[in-house]
Amino acid sequence: MLADCWTSLAVLVGLVLVLTTGWKPFDPICGILMACNILWSGGGLVKSAFSGLMDQADPAAHKQLLGILDRETRQRGLTYHGLRRRNMGDAHGVELYIVFPEGESLAKAHRIATEIEKEIEQSLQPRAFVTTHLECASDHEDLHP
Repeated sequence: MLADCWTSLAVLVGLVLVLTTGWKPFDPICGILMACNILWSGGGLVKSAFSGLMDQADPAAHKQLLGILDRETRQRGLTYHGLRRRNMGDAHGVELYIVFPEGESLAKAHRIATEIEKEIEQSLQPRAFVTTHLECASDHEDLHP
């Protein structure tokens, strides 16, 4: 939209300058400026599309996610690992492993993991789809050396 305005303005300015001064090189000069504007706008669109296709990292979202996870797991005396986050365009895909202490019931561990998932989903913008895997601390090192 903005490129169209600049293009129309360049054509109008070129026409007015040629008609008022009689100097014909104003027309190609304004045409070159218009072409540069189109190339600049097109380059920005290509860059934006390419970064989305290449799954470019978002450091601010990753830092926010780490802050949420550190806070939520610390409050509950838990740890986590294997964090993976993807930018899916209009959402974040988050996957992680939460390590629970030995003796924790599956029902309680699942409830806690769901609370952490909801906190992440409500905090990250755009929305987030979170998957957690529950692990027990007692045999974690044996199973995942």
